Amino acid sequence: MKNSLTLKVTTLAVLTLCFSFLTGGALILKNLESVLTSWGQDLQMTIYLDHTQTEAERNQIQKRLSSYAAVEGVSYVTRENALEKFRTQMSSYAPDLLKDSELVEMIPSSLQVKFKPEIQGTEQLQIMEQIQIDLKNEKGIEEISFGQDWVKKYTQLTGFFRGLVAILGISLGMAALFVISNVMQTSIRQRKNEIEVLELLGATASMIRRPFLIEGATIGALSIILALTLNWGLLQFILTHFDVPLSLLKMSDMIHFLDFKSIILFLVLGPALGSFASYLCLRKINTGWAAAGRRT
Repeated sequence: MKNSLTLKVTTLAVLTLCFSFLTGGALILKNLESVLTSWGQDLQMTIYLDHTQTEAERNQIQKRLSSYAAVEGVSYVTRENALEKFRTQMSSYAPDLLKDSELVEMIPSSLQVKFKPEIQGTEQLQIMEQIQIDLKNEKGIEEISFGQDWVKKYTQLTGFFRGLVAILGISLGMAALFVISNVMQTSIRQRKNEIEVLELLGATASMIRRPFLIEGATIGALSIILALTLNWGLLQFILTHFDVPLSLLKMSDMIHFLDFKSIILFLVLGPALGSFASYLCLRKINTGWAAAGRRT
């Protein structure tokens, strides 16, 4: 370690940076999905009904909606209730608007469809789109609304970021393998004399390889721990210094650090990657490699 301290520290810093981007991407993706799921729990599908629709037709639509496994409940909102709610919401913003009798008469009755809370945001969007297709030609329905535009755009953003994190993970994983391999090759060359003596004494492959594998695993473990600590500190900084904007957006309770399973996965990934990179450099050891190199 003393002979190559600068190289080891540099390698540790580069790997920490690589793993920081990787774990940071996973952290952002997790919170994007968390926000979508949380907003999705409050999301409802509104089916606006034609004023000529009969009670039997409305009951038929309600029965059909209740048959979907993802639907938690369907409630009927009369024109009077919708009008009262509209007056309550608009009284402080545009009181003159309520004097427009023609506008008020345009408010229709509707069915409010609420979905089960365990349904994820992306899955919920697919279910709502399917319901919209199923009821498209149903008699007595004027319009079906569930905030299609923003839900689709947010879902597309999440999907795009998921693909980006996957590409980033593969790229940074290959870069980490390359960096660890370089430092291990240097370490092996520095200990060539020791390896030659061990080969001549008949040491087994595992005896010679074990210290290098441990070294690679240690570098990987330290790097991933530092990366997770760095991202945790950055997240705490954001939550502390941007608590007001996050509270206004109702996002302060939605943003969390990686869950226990993800942390364990990364803690296993770091040492495993370091060990694998070391193993790629150790395949010739205990085959007379060091002695053969000296004879040459």
